[in-house]
Amino acid sequence: MRDGGRLDLPSDSAALAVRALDRIMAEDSEWHDLWQDAAGNVNPAFDAVHDLRTVLTA
Repeated sequence: MRDGGRLDLPSDSAALAVRALDRIMAEDSEWHDLWQDAAGNVNPAFDAVHDLRTVLTA
């Protein structure tokens, strides 16, 4: 796809991605725990996930 071609994805791809992001940001998520332990509540990883979720739900 580096030549500018189009990638056709199933229509539910964004919804599935949002569900996955919600799972990793849940309080019982090991990913969430590791990043919170490493950087606290405000950190670039959480910001990136939040920004990506915002784009996917727009």
